[in-house]
Amino acid sequence: MRFFWGRVRARPGRPRSSIDLASAGLYLAGVPKPPRKRKARAPARPAPSAVIPLSHWRAALARARTSRRASALLELPDAERVVPGLPVQDLYYAIKEIGLDDAHELLALTSPIQVRGFLDLDLWDRDHIQAPRLTEWWDALLELELPLMVAAVRALDVELPSLWLARQARVYDLSLGEAPPEDTQSPLLATPDHFFLVEITAAGEAARTCERLLDALYRGDPDLARRVVQGAHWELPSELEEASYRWRSGRMADLGFVDYYDALEIYRPLDPHSVAIGENSAQEVEARSPVDAPGSQSLPAPYAEPLGADSFFHRAMARLDDPAQLVRVQHALVALANRVMAADGVDPAQLDAVRAALERALGTLSIGLEYVAGGDLGRAVDGLRTVALVRLFRVGASLLGQLRKLAETLSRSGRGRLEPPWDAFLVALRGRLPRLHAPGFREPRWFQSVADIRLAAGLLEQVRWQSTLVLDRLGFAHPQASLGDLVRTAAANLALGRPFAPTPLTRADLQALRDSAFGPGGGLAQALRARVLAAIGERAPDAPPYLDALVDGWLARLSDELGHVTGTPDTRFVGGLLIESRN
Repeated sequence: MRFFWGRVRARPGRPRSSIDLASAGLYLAGVPKPPRKRKARAPARPAPSAVIPLSHWRAALARARTSRRASALLELPDAERVVPGLPVQDLYYAIKEIGLDDAHELLALTSPIQVRGFLDLDLWDRDHIQAPRLTEWWDALLELELPLMVAAVRALDVELPSLWLARQARVYDLSLGEAPPEDTQSPLLATPDHFFLVEITAAGEAARTCERLLDALYRGDPDLARRVVQGAHWELPSELEEASYRWRSGRMADLGFVDYYDALEIYRPLDPHSVAIGENSAQEVEARSPVDAPGSQSLPAPYAEPLGADSFFHRAMARLDDPAQLVRVQHALVALANRVMAADGVDPAQLDAVRAALERALGTLSIGLEYVAGGDLGRAVDGLRTVALVRLFRVGASLLGQLRKLAETLSRSGRGRLEPPWDAFLVALRGRLPRLHAPGFREPRWFQSVADIRLAAGLLEQVRWQSTLVLDRLGFAHPQASLGDLVRTAAANLALGRPFAPTPLTRADLQALRDSAFGPGGGLAQALRARVLAAIGERAPDAPPYLDALVDGWLARLSDELGHVTGTPDTRFVGGLLIESRN
């Protein structure tokens, strides 16, 4: 390693009552029902306009997924001309895909402005620099030819390298007679102009990177190097970070990454009926969007990946036959995705988090478009032409927000404790970003369509009705038991020839229950199921059609707990019932 220092001096040692869903404000009256199935007809020969639009959208997705990859870019015969003109986010995610250590060839083809964009996307955790990442970028840039490396640093805000240097070293101005303490254990390095003495306080690789960076800057651009060192000496690190963040925020806003509190505007509720096809908000709202900013001109690969799913939005985009409108919607989609990530606090450098955020954002957008279009693809195309994507997204988010409020209301009502799978359904729906975890789902997933909204609303009604049935119609109550515990205990008493009530059972009752209620194979006798349904029907004659399924779910645990017990049941290991004594 070549050192520029005039002298080097190193010293050893280094140191919420009953809930009325209909009045809760859920906008389901306008949710389109699935179209009635009609007899299939022989497909007519497609007109050219039915084929060409599909290719436009698929081609855009294909380009985003393939030709933007690092290897494909490097294989282009005119890569030196093409790469500097690509959007920042396209290149950034191509580099993230292969890793910074293996991106030397691609990084050497990028422009200084693109490098500045990479650092804007990669370095920040809200308003704080992540110093280890910046060290990695210095190492990568230092592998470039000196003119390229210096040009990249020159394009940055000088506060950024000054901030990093201030955290890795102390600077002493020799012209003012400043000097380090005599007992310092850190290496002291003098700059070639003899203006400054730099005490490297960092250790390990960071110290080596600090030395290499200063060496390269003084060899390539001494004036730039002096500005960096002076900033590290005279400015407070907090002031440098604040200034750097302010410059970076302006550039990120051009990509759609607005301030966190401004980005939250996309989640502000609105009346879905206030959004109408033909309102021309697309031209009004998106004209103020940064669609011409670098990085919004095409779909970066992580943004295109969720779009391959057969969503309503995807099918509508396939019918958009105007190339100019297709480009405009892509621009608006990138800006919307970036605002979603800003509002959700997603680090653009974390690809898995980016993909999850964009998958959820696409589902919300698709729900909004489907709702406004009434499920009609022809109207949806007109919606894409005339309604701003931000407003369509807010429609979807408002519908999900209503579901979330209903789930919160049911959970806080104190109307009995739910058990699996209903408790998991409410927990997933009550999250800041609601998810659908319907009974039968192995794991929660993001909402993707109006059908999902309708499904969740129906399940919320079942949750509400469970409480109404058990607590009000049946009159069962226990401070520590779940609704299922109460019904199972009442069923057990019914099987023992007692009234249908949740009277706690004894150990002897469990023995008699196992012998009387279960058949040879351990299954619950169908006669008991019929008796339970009849007992409930007497007190709730207006029970909904899903009563049978609810009862089956409650009684299934009774079979699981006692159906296969061969000896005397041990009360310590029997759950789902009210038991008088477990001793």
